[in-house]
Amino acid sequence: METNEQISLVKKLYDLKSKILQSNDQETITLYIKEVIKIATPVPPYVKEKFFNEAYKNESKQMILALLKGDIKCIEDKSYPDWETIHFQVASSIAMLVLNFIDGGLTRVNELAST
Repeated sequence: METNEQISLVKKLYDLKSKILQSNDQETITLYIKEVIKIATPVPPYVKEKFFNEAYKNESKQMILALLKGDIKCIEDKSYPDWETIHFQVASSIAMLVLNFIDGGLTRVNELAST
């Protein structure tokens, strides 16, 4: 199972994703994404010992953090054409990031987010 640190992070990420989806302010969304990157960076991903997937999970986490940094750049230089695209891209990136910290899929995310 996940550590308390990972569970707490998942809840914070879920909350930030919700705030991002409710906002249409470029500066606010950029600040939320930076907060996601800041809080997710030091937390190790969930690793199943029997699958020995630590290297994969670490690489996956780094790639998603890079994707979020790219989202910031695209928001700032207005490469994304509209708010729907911004919300979709950022929410998708955060959803992929969350999966690095849990033992399970969407059902587990919803379970953690509702507690």
